[in-house]
Amino acid sequence: MRCDPRTILPRQLAPILIRTTLGDPWLRWVRTDDSALRDLVHRPEDRMRFADASPSAMANVVITTLRAHGIVRDDLPEPEQRYAIQALLIGFSTVMADPKSVDSSDVDDQEAVLGNAVHLLLEPPTDPDDTVIAQAAETVRARFGEIRDGLLALITTGAAGTR
Repeated sequence: MRCDPRTILPRQLAPILIRTTLGDPWLRWVRTDDSALRDLVHRPEDRMRFADASPSAMANVVITTLRAHGIVRDDLPEPEQRYAIQALLIGFSTVMADPKSVDSSDVDDQEAVLGNAVHLLLEPPTDPDDTVIAQAAETVRARFGEIRDGLLALITTGAAGTR
């Protein structure tokens, strides 16, 4: 987002999120909401940090920010948009993690299909001004940074606090 603010557009961001999650063992672990990982988190404030990093929470941050900046459609209630995008992302990530689960032999680029589906679901017919996109990207980047910092603090000090 720092190099190219346009990656905040849902049609670009969705494939990046899935590719990143599927390619990183730690993120796959967080995505599955693994009970062993949850058991490492004892204090309520640490559980909140862990919850903030869930895919659902991250999607909520993005949708809320993009709606505030006029980057996604506002003709559906926000909770319905958040639900729809989460369901779509979970479906695509499940299929992309297990390519044999559906017949994709005629599909050359699954990420492009995902990007098009997200574009149709969330985005208005015309892109907003680049300044607006840059502002939204910075807001999301800052919030993701806060979430990352919270997880890093949990990893580095959380374990010490449970001994």
